[in-house]
Amino acid sequence: MTDQPQYASVDFKALRQAMFEAKSNKYEELTTDIDTIFHYFWMQAQLTKFSVNNVLLILHQRTGASDVRTFEDWAKEGLSVKKGEQAIRIFEPKKREDGKTGFKVASVFDITQTTGEYVWNPICDHPLTHVKALTLVAGCEMAHFTDPNFKYPVSYIPEKNIFAIRLSDDHALLMKYAAENAVYRLREQNKLPYYLKDDKETKTNSARLAAQLYICRYGIRDTFGLTESMQTLAQLDPGEREE
Repeated sequence: MTDQPQYASVDFKALRQAMFEAKSNKYEELTTDIDTIFHYFWMQAQLTKFSVNNVLLILHQRTGASDVRTFEDWAKEGLSVKKGEQAIRIFEPKKREDGKTGFKVASVFDITQTTGEYVWNPICDHPLTHVKALTLVAGCEMAHFTDPNFKYPVSYIPEKNIFAIRLSDDHALLMKYAAENAVYRLREQNKLPYYLKDDKETKTNSARLAAQLYICRYGIRDTFGLTESMQTLAQLDPGEREE
């Protein structure tokens, strides 16, 4: 097994500052570059245990990372880090002496930097199967529009709790709309709090961003939705971005 990487002396204060700046710069790219926001959504959907800030840092250092762990964690899986691979730096929470939570710099590696390989093995890749499952999870019934000239590809009918779809539309986009509906309904049903405002616009934007995460994980690129997400993120102030 490869020996644990040895690092030269590092000015951690300067490194931390550089990491904060890199994270902020990468966030700005999310609001201006459609490829960056697509890669971010895809990676955030893969790296579910990592915070937004850490995924931005990982995106900055290794675009396309899909499974990130420490040297020790890879060793537990029987894998070793390849010689010469550069560690990805992230922030790791730690308890300070005053009881508050602080952060230290931690080193991690993507699976592509190890002797293992990334394997994509989803439960299902068929968009319509996702539509049906998401509608079921949302506690709704699904119906099909019979009028081909109906204006919208999907519609939620509250008085009947029906999520209606038009099958003639792009099934991948129907998957996006079903994800939006599921996130919105589940948060309402379970009275889950919102970090920011609790108004209709915030709830809708939150559901749309979550839906982009969901479909990007399956490689579905929705140009309109990504552009809309860029505009939403651009409108958040620095304090809201941290949330």
